[in-house]
Order: sequence, then structure tokens, then C-alpha cells
Amino acid sequence: GWTFLALAAAEGKATITRMVLERNDIYTNFPVGEGLTPLTAAIRAGKADTIKALIEKPGVNINSQDRYGGTPLHWAAKQQREGVVTLLL
Repeated sequence: GWTFLALAAAEGKATITRMVLERNDIYTNFPVGEGLTPLTAAIRAGKADTIKALIEKPGVNINSQDRYGGTPLHWAAKQQREGVVTLLL
């Protein structure tokens, strides 16, 4: 199943994502679905504010891989999201 953080990220709910990220006991890299982390889910959904909130959180793995080997950078480049690619580099 999907975590609350992953659902908020995939839906582009930046405010809710930030609220969840304020908790110290949240695991930010838990894979859901096809091995997507909340960051990858947000990138695939194209939610810029949510992506930025996740990238700014210490501990979020920007190099995570989904079950197909795709990384957040891979998905950002595939979807031609230049601003996100720049943030990830």
C-alpha cells in the first residue's frame, strides 16, 4: 500500500507533504507501488512545489531507483522537466 507521504506527494499536495515531513519519525524513502519513493511519485506527477519540499528534506534519497531502475533524475529528464533536473544535479 501507499504511505500517506507518497499519496500526498503523488497528488501534489505540497502543504500536506511539508506537514508530514516535519515529523522526525517519518521514513522518507519508503518505496510504494512500482518501487516509487515519494520523490519519484512527485516527479512523475509533475508537482514542482512538492518536489522542492522533498528535495529540501535531509535524508531524502535523490538517487533512489524504482523497480525498473529509474531514478528521480531519469524521470525528470524523461518528462523534460528542466528545472527539476537542475535541482537534482
